[in-house]
Amino acid sequence: MWLDKEKLGKLAQPLDAKVRDRMERRRSDRYWKAASAIIAAKVLRQLKKRGMTRIQLAEKLDVTPANITRYLNGSTNFELRTLVELERTLDIEIINRNVIPVKDRVPVILEIEYTSSESDWAESPSSVSELTNELCYG
Repeated sequence: MWLDKEKLGKLAQPLDAKVRDRMERRRSDRYWKAASAIIAAKVLRQLKKRGMTRIQLAEKLDVTPANITRYLNGSTNFELRTLVELERTLDIEIINRNVIPVKDRVPVILEIEYTSSESDWAESPSSVSELTNELCYG
């Protein structure tokens, strides 16, 4: 393939600071914008499943329909409050509240030795699940 370097040199211009800033902003915003698009798709799917309109959702969230449109366009930087209200209103999970990463979870094995006198047996738990509940939840 033949390339005319002289012509290319005339057409190509160095990027000015404004264009460079815009490119950097797009690059840094791509992760939260992708997450926003996923959230919007999840909310739209739930609205359709429930037969709910955007106006009804706006009323339940006590926001304007224009805000709902902004939420559902897939490029909104949501506030935490908004995400929690969307979850509560639509009964969906948006935020994973599991704070321990799966790879860091360690199974715990409890060895329980229950000894008592015969008089204590009248007050003792009648099953293993009752004993476990008593140990875990008081």
